[in-house]
This record gives sequence, structure tokens and C-alpha cells, in this order.
Amino acid sequence: MTINIEKEYKFLINEDHFQQILKKYQFKDKIIQTNYYFDSQDFLLAKDNITLRCREKNDMFYLQAKIKNKNNENYTSSQELSVKIDSIPNVIDNEFLYTNLTSFPLKYKGITFKKIGLLTTTRHLVQINDLIIHLDKNLYNNTIDFEIEIEFDIESYEKVLEIIKILNLKNSVSINGKKNRFIKSLNNLNTKKGTYYGK
Repeated sequence: MTINIEKEYKFLINEDHFQQILKKYQFKDKIIQTNYYFDSQDFLLAKDNITLRCREKNDMFYLQAKIKNKNNENYTSSQELSVKIDSIPNVIDNEFLYTNLTSFPLKYKGITFKKIGLLTTTRHLVQINDLIIHLDKNLYNNTIDFEIEIEFDIESYEKVLEIIKILNLKNSVSINGKKNRFIKSLNNLNTKKGTYYGK
């Protein structure tokens, strides 16, 4: 299992802005990845700002958790746990979860997490000012959106601010992440049923 502290800015942009950036810079890599999201029946993880997912990328599978630490000046800081697995399960029980992600919060022991849906991302990567920029097109629950993610460490914070200006992102909408938008889209689909899925 690997453990990382991830700091990132996220910006939701429109398709025109997405295409402008894609054409302007030399994006060398394109990755297609699918996140399968899991939560309890009453969506405890969503309420606690924790993302539990299985990720499929390059014919490999990973069990991952993102535990949000805080929001600070529009960027998010999270602890990310990740381990390679053999396949995508339909249910994540305690034995599977705590055997693979040994640092997952113990307060959820005794809870089974079920697959609630998936989100597929076509990700383009480019390096600007020594930082890796993710340009994402996301598809989930009959929704398509576009976003930019900029991961950084505290030493490169000033470079991030420069990139935000270069890419004309200062007036864009800053967002918390794909999982929140996925949950919101579930709520929209289930409004008539009177079902509410966490945050």
C-alpha cells in the first residue's frame, strides 16, 4: 500500500476552454481511466468527505481511498491510499478493505460498502512550469464535464498561481472533485424518488 499527501487545485471549465488549452500545449500522454465508487447504504463516506473507489487504468486495477484533510485558499489537501488489486469487486467488505488499505479509518469497521456507480475520465497530461497538468473530460450518469487538475507541493505554490493566470483560470469555478459531482448527479437522477446521497 502507498500513502501520499495530495495537494491540488481543481477548476471546472467549459468545452471551448478545454479545446483551447488542448490545442495550445503539447499534450504527450492520454489516459482513459474509470473510477468505480463505493459507499454505505446511508452514504457515510460521502458525508465524511471520504472517497472510496476502485480505479481501472491500463488494464490494471487499484483500490484507493482519498481522505480530505482540509480546503485552503481553494485548493484541497487529501491523504490518498492506494494498492493494486486483481479485479473490481461489487462489494467491499471489512476483510477486503482493511487487509488492503490498512490505514483506512477504523470507525467504519463493521460496514459493508457497495458499488454505487462509475465515472470514466479521458485524461490529457502536459508539463508547464515543471508541474504536471491534468486536462480531464469526464462522463458519468448521462453527464459530460471538463476540468483541470494541478497537483503540487508547497514549494511550487507560486508556480501554480502563475499557471492559473497562464491558463486563464482565475475566473473559473473551483471545485472539490469528481466524487462530489458524481453524488450530485445521483441526487438529480433520484429527485423524484425522494432519495438523497450524502454531500
